[in-house]
Amino acid sequence: MFYSYILLFFVCFSEAYPLLKKELQPTSPTFSLIALHQGAQFQSNLVKFDGIDLKLWADAPPFFGRIKGNQGFVLNIPDATFPPPSPVAVVVDSKGRLTSNANTTTEASGNFGISSSLLTFNGSSDFLACPSGNYRSEYDIYALTGETNCPNPEFGYGYNITLLVQVSATVDYSPEN
Repeated sequence: MFYSYILLFFVCFSEAYPLLKKELQPTSPTFSLIALHQGAQFQSNLVKFDGIDLKLWADAPPFFGRIKGNQGFVLNIPDATFPPPSPVAVVVDSKGRLTSNANTTTEASGNFGISSSLLTFNGSSDFLACPSGNYRSEYDIYALTGETNCPNPEFGYGYNITLLVQVSATVDYSPEN
């Protein structure tokens, strides 16, 4: 009888393990991002956070983020200065732009990850940098996998980029793992 209880425990645990693994997934270490591009405009650029959007060529503090696995692999911005301290996370808006929402992580976009030291979204490490259309010559970052045209072509051409994760150790951290 004792062995049947042990067998029942292992059968139940093996069925529940995939669900538990996702629910208990820890938060990744905090990291910064460097945009890599093969082109004339820039070859690498530090990703900045202006309080709302992730940007390139911005006069703003560097972006620092972490991925919260237990919340659906949300890209979290831990040091954002929105009062009161509330969870600030990256949202991929309807045009694909990486922006933030200071209200709640339930409105955040999930499925971010880190694979081979690159940030991924929905399993792809392809992102697009597009001119913001402002006088400061900043670039917005879009999660437009396979796209080469910016949502606002009147502002100029975009650049395909990958986002290199800067962390103290090589980390693979994604919903696929």
